[in-house]
Amino acid sequence: MSIVKPRRNGYIDIIKFLFAIIIAEFHLGSGVFLGGRLAVEGFFMISSFLMMKSVEKSDPLENTGISTAKFLFRKYKGLLPILFVSAIIGFVVYCIFNNYTFEVSLEKLPLLIFDIFPALTAGFKGFYVVGISWYLSAMFIVLAVFFPLAKKFKSGFSLIACPLIALFCYGLLSSKYGHLAVGTSFFPETIIHSGILRALAGCALGCVIYEIIKKMSGKSYTIFARIVFTVLEILSILFIFYMMHHFSKTNIDYVVVFVIFGMLIIGISGASYTSYLWNPKWTKLFGTVSTLIVLNHYCWTRLLKSKFKDLDKAETVLLYIGMVVASCIVVYFTSKLISFLAKKLFQKKLWLKESSDKEQA
Repeated sequence: MSIVKPRRNGYIDIIKFLFAIIIAEFHLGSGVFLGGRLAVEGFFMISSFLMMKSVEKSDPLENTGISTAKFLFRKYKGLLPILFVSAIIGFVVYCIFNNYTFEVSLEKLPLLIFDIFPALTAGFKGFYVVGISWYLSAMFIVLAVFFPLAKKFKSGFSLIACPLIALFCYGLLSSKYGHLAVGTSFFPETIIHSGILRALAGCALGCVIYEIIKKMSGKSYTIFARIVFTVLEILSILFIFYMMHHFSKTNIDYVVVFVIFGMLIIGISGASYTSYLWNPKWTKLFGTVSTLIVLNHYCWTRLLKSKFKDLDKAETVLLYIGMVVASCIVVYFTSKLISFLAKKLFQKKLWLKESSDKEQA
């Protein structure tokens, strides 16, 4: 018995949504997920897994540099409208509630460029109101390196180089810090940002996930095998949630990462019975919402921690949810409007160019 896999994997949408909720709660600090930062490792793995799908689809005869540039442009173009509006809202919120004068706000406004074009892990000092700028910059930098390597060396890169990259990068972080509560500073006595090391390790595991799932695709599983995979998947999720809830930053972080690795293999491959639950026709909404949450929660956590200290935990959480939901709605529709106007403008310019070319002919 096998599952016919749709082009869009609904499981990825669902798990991204759960990871986004975990990260948003972690930044609020209400105590539900003390180790919620580890959800970022899941995002790195998913990003590189999807990158490998793009590598597979790319024209093998096309120049590797061109293919890489096209991939990065598509990924950034899809993110830009939401990222742009989120950064503007975060900037306004931060300036208003810190009582910045108009002149001071204008002075700091140019620094917002490093949120819109994420560059924190490259060393640029910016305003960083989005909150996960280190993750975005590290992800784009690492994918820009991994895409051409994966295209040129194919499974040799994923199955040989990537496991070594993951082990050595996580090993460096473990030996120096003993946990994964890093990402906003440079690795001591080097020019490498700690966030880059996390991205290298997480994205490397994502490439391995792709190759393992590729080997699993097309296989038929017995009922017993699916039951075993389902139990393993559920136990993995429970373990991850339990560890994230109870432990803030310990060497157990690395154990959790590899459990996330195994969980994603089972979930994305569709080897368990839970794969029947995730219809991409409706899970796509969760994928979109996850992006909105990740990009729109951080400015509100800073506001609540600085201006609403006297609220009890329940009031804080409810106010936070309301702020994030309202922000996500505004960002979603504003970004859609910007995308629509940009598309119309581009089409108009293209039409004018074609008209001009015809006249000249």
